[in-house]
Amino acid sequence: DNYNFKLAFFNQNKINSPLIIKNDLNKFLADPFLIKYKKEIYCFAEEYDQLKKRGHIVCINLSDKELSKKIVVSENFHLSFPFIFKFKDNYFMCPESSNISEIRLYKSVSFPFKWKFYKTIIKNINTVDNIIFKKNNLWWLFTNMDRSNCKDYSHDLSIFYSKHGPLTHKWKPHPKNPIKINSSESRNAGIIFDKKKLIRVSQEQGFDNYGENIDFHEIKSLNTKNYVEKIFKNKSYLRIRKFLNNPNIHHYSKTDNNIIVDFKSS
Repeated sequence: DNYNFKLAFFNQNKINSPLIIKNDLNKFLADPFLIKYKKEIYCFAEEYDQLKKRGHIVCINLSDKELSKKIVVSENFHLSFPFIFKFKDNYFMCPESSNISEIRLYKSVSFPFKWKFYKTIIKNINTVDNIIFKKNNLWWLFTNMDRSNCKDYSHDLSIFYSKHGPLTHKWKPHPKNPIKINSSESRNAGIIFDKKKLIRVSQEQGFDNYGENIDFHEIKSLNTKNYVEKIFKNKSYLRIRKFLNNPNIHHYSKTDNNIIVDFKSS
């Protein structure tokens, strides 16, 4: 599929002057995540190669005028959604690797450009767009599952939790799984740790249109028995959407005042 997403990087206070990151020939960028490291801002993203028909993970230094971009994780299967978390002073990446039916972790050997495969935490599972974080002394894994083997990852949000840190294979399914079953707000499109709030971003699937829009949900309650989230309007996002001329946006990442989205240009 030729989705042709592009990245747009904004400062929240200057929405009308974004940095548009151009795609290389026969490639497009999607699923961007921002990480601030030693005063520099890095973007990790999927770069999809239309000739090879698969994605690899790149890192772009947004603090550098050249916008130097490097492939940081590449396999002989498709990778996307390079979610990164920190644990005991190390950075770990949990990219989407549904092609091989695993949830795997890569460890940063030298941040941000050098990574190596670390371990598989869940085998024989059909999931995409994994998000891992700590809250209330437990580690949580939010993922989008395909329980019917029909390659539809858009309508099932499932949660797992671990009492043994994030690097374990002892992840327990939440008793309420699937937490959500609707294609308008189940699929993960990022997460925002904002002051005291935890906000899950979700994709809105259009009719025959992947990645049409996104929604924001504040997580109100998260424990081993319950999950409650409440949708709200994100003003910065509405301004970004308007500025970009209401395109299809399917992913959102924020750190401090910096926001990055991927948008579909026709």
